[in-house]
Amino acid sequence: MVDQQEALSRFLPPGSSDLVVSLISEWKFHLRITRKRATKVGDYRPPQRGHTHRISLNHDLNPYAFLLTFIHEVAHLINYEQHKRIVNPHGKEWKAVYKDLLLPFLERKVFPEDVEKAVKDFFRQRGESNRSDLELNSVLRKYDPPNGTLTISELPHRALFKLADGRLFIKGEQLRKRFRCYCFSNRKTYLVSHLMEVYPIHYQYQMMFPEVIQ
Repeated sequence: MVDQQEALSRFLPPGSSDLVVSLISEWKFHLRITRKRATKVGDYRPPQRGHTHRISLNHDLNPYAFLLTFIHEVAHLINYEQHKRIVNPHGKEWKAVYKDLLLPFLERKVFPEDVEKAVKDFFRQRGESNRSDLELNSVLRKYDPPNGTLTISELPHRALFKLADGRLFIKGEQLRKRFRCYCFSNRKTYLVSHLMEVYPIHYQYQMMFPEVIQ
């Protein structure tokens, strides 16, 4: 049987796998590495129907994104253990736990300077901050292999983009961590996750439909 630390080390930055395994051992949750998901990179599910705590992470994340997503979800687990569902999932309680969990990794300097700075900027923001969260995601994407895509959050307002299935959209207003986007194919609007990877269309948009979102 492959050692857990050895198995996880290929997903993680050097010098971090032992700390990750220690958190898994301490909090006794099931970690699953999944296929790529378009709208999320990881999630946490509390115990239910005979299952223990469960955390899943996308297999294709770069090492720094994988580690930060792992810590993000472990913070949700601990926040649930301490407060159940009576606090905001990304409120000050969760953020405090997230920061405490990150400290040992920051002390070991496992992140590049730009990622470390973005992480620290994230924690300098009071309460929830979509802006600092989006900036951190933007820095992390620099370490992804190029594939011709951008996330919705990296596109300017009213930019055109396509999905892998060929549907054409225009980006609209931001609603927390989603964007209202108009689809030209069926003339419907959708709330699209800020993490959705899309193919940008590089030309100036001309008004085509009167009902396009403002």
